[in-house]
Amino acid sequence: MLLLPRDEDSALARYESVPLLNNRSPLLALTIVFITISWICTLLRLYVRLLVQRAPGWDDFFLTVAMVRPHPPHLQQV
Repeated sequence: MLLLPRDEDSALARYESVPLLNNRSPLLALTIVFITISWICTLLRLYVRLLVQRAPGWDDFFLTVAMVRPHPPHLQQV
């Protein structure tokens, strides 16, 4: 005889009872996706400005500094 867990005990019921904003996995995945997209766009922009146009500007310098600097500690709490 196959016994199925009660709704209160199932993992799905526990997952659904937690608000979406409190689930760490989707937020972490979304953060990783957006950081990856921002790095790709930054590297493509720097490639075009430095190697294709051969005309870097001050904005490229500040863009690079903003991308490689460490973030403040209060933004790293997940």
